[in-house]
Parts: sequence; structure tokens; C-alpha cells
Amino acid sequence: MEEPNPNSPQTGEPDQRSAEEQTHPEKSNASRPIFWLVIVLLVIAGIWYSVAKKEGEEDTIKIGAVLPLTGNAAVWGERSRKGIDIAVKEINSAGGINSRELEIIYEDNLSQAAESVKVLQKLINVDKIKIIIGSVNSPETLAMAPVAEENKVIIIAPGSSSPKVTTAGDYIFRTRVSAEVESLELADKIINTLKLNDIALLYRDDDYGHGVGEAVKQHFENFGGTVKQVEVFLPGATDFKTSLTKIKAKEPEVILIAAEPKEVGLIMKQREELGIDTPVLIHSGSKGPEINELAKDAANGLIVLNTFDKTSKKTSDFIEKYNIEYGEEAEFVSALAYDATKILADMIQRCEIDNECIKDNLYQTKDYQGASSVLTFDENGDVIQPFIMEVFKSGQFVPYED
Repeated sequence: MEEPNPNSPQTGEPDQRSAEEQTHPEKSNASRPIFWLVIVLLVIAGIWYSVAKKEGEEDTIKIGAVLPLTGNAAVWGERSRKGIDIAVKEINSAGGINSRELEIIYEDNLSQAAESVKVLQKLINVDKIKIIIGSVNSPETLAMAPVAEENKVIIIAPGSSSPKVTTAGDYIFRTRVSAEVESLELADKIINTLKLNDIALLYRDDDYGHGVGEAVKQHFENFGGTVKQVEVFLPGATDFKTSLTKIKAKEPEVILIAAEPKEVGLIMKQREELGIDTPVLIHSGSKGPEINELAKDAANGLIVLNTFDKTSKKTSDFIEKYNIEYGEEAEFVSALAYDATKILADMIQRCEIDNECIKDNLYQTKDYQGASSVLTFDENGDVIQPFIMEVFKSGQFVPYED
């Protein structure tokens, strides 16, 4: 009786091999090692790709933004966010940063210094973020600075004009001119351009107000001027008539205000109600649409010194984009946040997420053509920008003419 062939299919079971394999079994056996070799190579390639990816080379590049999206400074935080979002949209539409999209992780600091530190620590320790935009107000940025310095995290603030930010740390930058520098310019303009020799000061009782008020007082007196009255009010105040009455009694030639735009609007309205016709200047951080909304014609003649030159092409292009995107007029803080984002994108393009490289390149940034102005960073991370004077007329600020 014939023995069964072990290589033949069993009786009643269909042969699953192809005709080619049945005719040439040696080809089937030879192809199997190649198949498994391909599988092994694919697995190895996948493992290599995962291991070879350096930190910060995910599909997106993530940076943080710590802003006052709620609280008493929310208006500035929201305007900053809008400026950042326009910049991100432009960057990603142009191919991103080294072919990766830029993503912003927003954190609301509630307009509070303590909350700023809390969310910064979350960004650093949980989200592993090494680059931050923020904050707008000086107390928030100053509170975050020691944590950023300790962790070698880059911060660019689209605001925070307090002179204290100048010495806050090597990793702390801002696209906003220091109040110290602007105050010197203000004193000079009052004395030498406006030809006024005595002044009254009216400012908020916070880092911003004191930073501006005290610096202006010092520089004004150094120029030979006289400070006749200083009035300080609590943030959020709505009744300024007592302070204005005291100022009126001293008969200064000009009043300088450092406050939130809403406060300026109320001050200008109450100034008119009290029959005060003394000229008023405001610090650039006090400028905003709320002035027109609250004071209207009572704000006519109000003078501001700032760096947001709407006549430049870069600035006018940004204002147009902002208006198309949001249906409203851009304010300088939106442009400052836009510039901070674009500058950081340039730095990451050069350095990847290497903060020592980014820090060194930021210090070397000169004559950057931004939406807010032409920006140059000095040895302290402070920005140097040219100033312009504007005056409020018929619902808007226009260039000041002697």
C-alpha cells in the first residue's frame, strides 16, 4: 500500500496554495524571509523615528500666552489675544515654522499676579512650554519673572511698562517701551515742545501708575519744571471730582494722567463738568476706545505720546487685517502682541526651542519692522522705539501739529 506524501494536501481538504506555489514550492519558501525582513525593517524604522525625534519637534510648535482674559484688565488681554491670533494665522498660512504649525496655549491669569505665577508653573511643568507671551500688566509680568528666570523660560511681554521690568531678568523681554524712557520723553515734550513749565499728576495706585507718575515727576523737575499737585486713586475708581477739584485749585498749566482708558474717559467727562479747561496729556498705556465711548467731545484736545504710528505701511497693513478679522479698530497693545509673536517665530526658525540661542538672538535684534513700530532690544531686553504725538479730535486721535 502506497505511503501518503506529507507535502501533498490531505484528502478532502482544498489546497490553499496558488498554482505558482504548487508548481514551484521553492519560490514560496524563498519569499517568506523577504516578507518578514520588510516587516522587521518597518518596525525598526518606526522605533527609530520615535526615538530620533528631538524634544520640541512634534507636529506643532507650542508656546504659551499668559494674559488677563478676565478681570479688570481683560480688555487688554483680549486685544493681545487677537493680535497673537492674527500673527499665528499668517505664520501657519506661510508654511509654519520649519514646516510645523505654531500653536498657542492660552492661560487666563484673571488680571492677578498670583494667578499669573500659578498658570506659568502649569505651562512649564505640565505642558513643558519654554516660551511665553505675557503678560500685559506690569504686576503680572514681575510676579512671573523669578519663576521664568529659575527655569530659563523666555518671556516677551506685550505691555508691562513698569521700570522694574528692566531688571527683572535675563530671559525677560517686552515689546512695550519702559515707562522710564517714555516719562523722560513726556517731560521733554511738555517743557520743550508744549512750552509748559508746571504740571499736576493724576495716576493709579499700582505699579503702572507709580512707575509713570514718579518717573515723570523726577524728569520734569530735572528739566526745571514744577510739579504743583500729585493725586493718586485706587484702580477701578469712578469718581475723580475730589482729585480734580484739588488740582484745579493749584492752577497747573497741564495735567498728566496714567490710568486705564475707562478711567481716562470718566476723568475727561468729569473735568468738563467741573469747568476745568487745563490741557491734559495721557501716557500711551492710558489710550483706548473707551475714552471716546465715555467722554466723546469732552476728550477733545487730549494729547498722547506713543509709538503706534498709524501712518507707517506695516502698521496700516496690520490695522486693515485686524479690522477685516474682528470688525474693529486695532489698538497698540494688539500690535505689540502681534510683534511679540512674529519675533518669537523668527527666533524659533533660527534656533528651534533652544532658549539660550533665542535669548542671545533677541538681544541682537535691531530695527525690526513691526506692526507697532520699529523695534530694537537693548542690553536689558527693553525695546527702543521712536515716539509720536497725537491729539484727540472728533472721536479719534490724529497727529499733533505744533
